[in-house]
Amino acid sequence: MELFWSDEIIGILVKNTNEYAKKQRAEQALHSRPWRPVKPDEIWVFIGILITMGAYRCKTPADIWRTGKQARVQLYAHGWSKPISKAMSNNRFFQIKRYLHISSPDLDTSGSKWWHKLEPINSKMQEACQKYYLPSSHITVDEMMIRFGGRSRHTTRMPNKPITEGYKVFAICDHGYTLNWRFHSSSSGISDLSSFYKEIISISASTVAIVYQLVEQTLPYRTHDFTVFTDNLFSTPDLFAKLRSMGVGACGTSRVQKGRYPDYCISPELMPWNAVFGGQVTGTNGAVLAAEWQDNSQVHMLTTVHNLHDRVTRNRKRPRLTSTNGPLIRSVFGDQHTMAAPIPHMIDDYNLHKGGVDIADQYRCYFFTQLIARRNWLPFFFWLLDITVVNSFFLFRSLREQEGDLPIQKQRFLHKDFRLTLAGLIFQLYAAGRKRGRQRWYSRRTDRVIYSKTYGVKGLLPAPHGPPGCHTRVKEEKKKECDRCRLRLRAEGRKGKRAPLSSFSCSFCLYRLCLKCFSDYHLESGIMI
Repeated sequence: MELFWSDEIIGILVKNTNEYAKKQRAEQALHSRPWRPVKPDEIWVFIGILITMGAYRCKTPADIWRTGKQARVQLYAHGWSKPISKAMSNNRFFQIKRYLHISSPDLDTSGSKWWHKLEPINSKMQEACQKYYLPSSHITVDEMMIRFGGRSRHTTRMPNKPITEGYKVFAICDHGYTLNWRFHSSSSGISDLSSFYKEIISISASTVAIVYQLVEQTLPYRTHDFTVFTDNLFSTPDLFAKLRSMGVGACGTSRVQKGRYPDYCISPELMPWNAVFGGQVTGTNGAVLAAEWQDNSQVHMLTTVHNLHDRVTRNRKRPRLTSTNGPLIRSVFGDQHTMAAPIPHMIDDYNLHKGGVDIADQYRCYFFTQLIARRNWLPFFFWLLDITVVNSFFLFRSLREQEGDLPIQKQRFLHKDFRLTLAGLIFQLYAAGRKRGRQRWYSRRTDRVIYSKTYGVKGLLPAPHGPPGCHTRVKEEKKKECDRCRLRLRAEGRKGKRAPLSSFSCSFCLYRLCLKCFSDYHLESGIMI
């Protein structure tokens, strides 16, 4: 999980969340709930709670903090003996959800892209998804949907889909592992789609150009062989011919273009069942083969890696009487419900590999983390979290198979166990040993640092972490005791002696430190400031 949610990304969330909270609370009434700056550990615990609630399909987050007769559910993560309600208070969880922010609140958004609030985390996630995984030879490009029913001019309505309304995403996946994606807006089109790619394949359709862009920017096609599978929304002869010139194969269902496809179309009543007709598409120099296969109905295919003669024997089910050619095909099956029959190799490959994006959607929808939110960009944050958890699961599964474990059975239940184990590890690392009183992590003094047993040596602050350059000295309005000096005096038994006052704190660690402790605290851990 830390491969995707690195210290740099968590630091960005901490910094921008605190800035956004400070900006919003300056405009609110004085009687609003007290707020203390969020820390990296709390962001991790927040993510862990989201993962656990998704694994249990908890629809009402507030229920897990109810006590007494109102208590409805107690959620537990593997390896964490306490309910997850003990890891963070109800008020703190919803405060972080309210002020969570990815981009800088002070960023000038004039002329920015409509999804600018997801940067820079969105780009870093895309880089990480491609960095730690070498895709297989069969890749799928298709569309995803992010559920959102609020007001936004960028959402799309698709009544015949499982998610009827939300944001559309074009993704390239390898049997469930998401490699790259591009967001789509119903008003402004596909994000980051340059006209350069439209000119390359000589076509104005954005849905066709996005396939070429995702393949060209994602796959290492210069050193490995790939075959891309698409459906009839994307498949065109020009696109397939261009992919073939790059050394990338392509296969998919298509819509017939009159004048370019061979004249093989005949009446379904006259075409025998399981017959294949086809030929080369004009204008592609023989690179693209068009085929028509008679099944329950006619299926039109485009391919650059198959021929018309190769067949594979597969078990076929007898169609219903209500199907298009049911009476004709049932006469072939007779009284058999299933029958071994040869089918074209291109059809078999398409059936095996066309669902790469659908598998990712399937794993994501089982235990999604999305919560109801008023801000219309938050569904993207939950979607990114779900995608990285699913990708982490596929990486974990591939490592188990490499170590010689037996093939994994009942993957859905193992996926749930993986999520609960992942959440339990997060709580062990970032929530264990926290002292709480009345559902609080800290005392009423917001500047007081409470010692945790997970820090190691008593009386010392936890070791700093984060990318170089993020630890800077920030001057505060009021002077307060140096946290490091105060804990050192307490460890020495001199509780009555006051620590020196300081006007400076660390922008990333958020501890109040004097000038000497600021340099010593970071340099002892090898962090350059």
